[in-house]
Amino acid sequence: MRLMSFVLFFYFTDFLPSTCLHLEAVEQLGAELDEWLTVSSLSGHEYTKAHQDFQLFSVSNDVLLVLKNNVFQSVYVSHGKLCCDCKTHHSHCDFTSIVQRSINSLENSANNPDSLAVMSDLLDTPITTNVLYQQKSISSHSLSLFCNPVSINQDCIMPSSCPVCGDGGAELVSAVVPFFDSFSISNKQLYHGRCKCGTTLNVDGYKEGVLNMGTYLVSHRLLAEYMMLFLQAGNSMYSFYELWGWRLMIENQSMLLRPSYSQFRLAWLSYLQLIEIKDEWFSCPHCGPHPNVVVCDGISLGYPKRYVRSNGSANAAEHILLKGNSSTDRTLGISAQVRKSVLKFMAKVDDVDVQSISSIAQGTCLEKIVTHASQANHIPDYWIDLLTNILKMSPITSVVNQQAIDDVVSLGSKLPDSRTIYVLQHNSPIFFNFAKYMCEEDCQLVLPICLRILEVFNKLQNHKPHDTGSAAEQHLCCLPMLPQLCGRGSYVADSLQPSKHSLSCSKVFHSSLTPGLFTLHCQHGICYGFQALDKVESPNTAFTIFRTRFPKAPSVIIYDNACHLHLYSLNRDPGFFKNTQFLVDKFHWKNHKGCSDAYNARLYPALAGVNTQVAEQSNSRLNRLRGTVSYMTECNFMKSVKLFVSYKNILQRATVGVKSSQEEEYVVRHRNIFGR
Repeated sequence: MRLMSFVLFFYFTDFLPSTCLHLEAVEQLGAELDEWLTVSSLSGHEYTKAHQDFQLFSVSNDVLLVLKNNVFQSVYVSHGKLCCDCKTHHSHCDFTSIVQRSINSLENSANNPDSLAVMSDLLDTPITTNVLYQQKSISSHSLSLFCNPVSINQDCIMPSSCPVCGDGGAELVSAVVPFFDSFSISNKQLYHGRCKCGTTLNVDGYKEGVLNMGTYLVSHRLLAEYMMLFLQAGNSMYSFYELWGWRLMIENQSMLLRPSYSQFRLAWLSYLQLIEIKDEWFSCPHCGPHPNVVVCDGISLGYPKRYVRSNGSANAAEHILLKGNSSTDRTLGISAQVRKSVLKFMAKVDDVDVQSISSIAQGTCLEKIVTHASQANHIPDYWIDLLTNILKMSPITSVVNQQAIDDVVSLGSKLPDSRTIYVLQHNSPIFFNFAKYMCEEDCQLVLPICLRILEVFNKLQNHKPHDTGSAAEQHLCCLPMLPQLCGRGSYVADSLQPSKHSLSCSKVFHSSLTPGLFTLHCQHGICYGFQALDKVESPNTAFTIFRTRFPKAPSVIIYDNACHLHLYSLNRDPGFFKNTQFLVDKFHWKNHKGCSDAYNARLYPALAGVNTQVAEQSNSRLNRLRGTVSYMTECNFMKSVKLFVSYKNILQRATVGVKSSQEEEYVVRHRNIFGR
């Protein structure tokens, strides 16, 4: 600090009076430091020498001195933002604002100090977690989520025998450290030392029920109390810290004896990293490691962007461009002019020329029905419903799946029997509504349409899944039971411009936080994990997870943006998703206007007992963590969310009748505490 004061005085000789006592001392010190510093000439010096607004002086590559109104302060970059040593100790003061404006106008001026360019680069560089200092706990033994914390009784805590040689006769030294418990604060004699074999001996604290932070001890009971409030209600760490202080006052303990909030926070984060979370909690025993019905959704719960690290290699064979399915290969192949004209005719628009519609529909699968309707000048409602859905740009495979294709084709030759009606009701509700009312005359009219659907379906079935190569595991993914099996692949469709109907999410995100999480659930409500988003939510997120982590695509994918995900998947790897049914959950269907009604999950009786909104409901519980985890580092954010999801999964597994003995004990204890 004395040296810094000397440097500050040196840089401001032009703004101090010529008879200043401090400046004379600086001259004497400067002479002793040889030529390291040279004091400017004092001739013509005036203390009130005018300067227009402010002046900047470089102290080092990343520190600036700012002079304004005869007051100077040092400004530097810390943790990705400008900081100042003024009395406010705030990152947004007059001095940091001056430097920020100077950085913004850096290109327009050639007389700025070099430090500005260095500081500009530091502000643009993302902060990685290894740059930030974090106190490490000495305790390293993993902790079970089901453990019942014990209370420590002894005043002296000694390490166990040497784990290497087993010798317990090492020389130990002791230190008095504070011990923080739920209802009391006391001092403990903590021993440590070095064995004869050279192994360092420290108290882990697992058996004693304490977390050893080196300079202080925290009981597992206190940290477990906060964990339960965090898991049950998403309580913030600071609110519990204040509650703990009031509890100590009730027990006639002084709040001033508590550790600082930073120390308590470091203890909790260290405790969090020691909690053992089992992979089996992220799977449903009924659905297995790869659920056949997947309900997925996104949530805007993120962490600061400055903590984002690279997400690893996306694919090992990026240079190979793979082809997908074109729009003409997955639809009826009707031109836009024919589709619009037929849809207008069905909507009974007055200015539609019926004769022209018949002429332009010639040679298509709609020729017979359009000719028949133009002659009768009428089209039945069940035909309108069918044509409206199959003439949309949605893939035909959304209307007809593999189980119903043969029964749909049979409608062109005979009236449906009871078995056909049953199959269509459960697999193709669009054709089910048509088959209920069709007559014998309709068989010949619908035959060309059925044959065209069969042709499209067979083309799709001929596609084989692409070989997408291998890829490194992505650290932003927490899908313990769904390891990465292959790479995503690079596709021709990736380089094409997106259509005017954007496939990206339209949600509003926080400007300084990552977009959020993407979660996967089975139909029984078990969360299989989540993907932290580094970009806004889009069909690419779901596509990448299913393509890289499932050996076979799920039979049913329920997603609020399923219509776009279906198109996105067929554009890239139709062979992998050719037998997958994409559906929109019941809650979000009201927002879909331009896609086929076949995406409506409510129309399928087989899904009547499936909670299609389970992902939405689960994400609403995750929202409780927003105030607690939104400003954590990436590592702490991922572990906190993983802990919360595993806790909810344990309770959900109990409701579906599957739990281990440990889970049974944990659920009973939870119900005794919270009454549910």
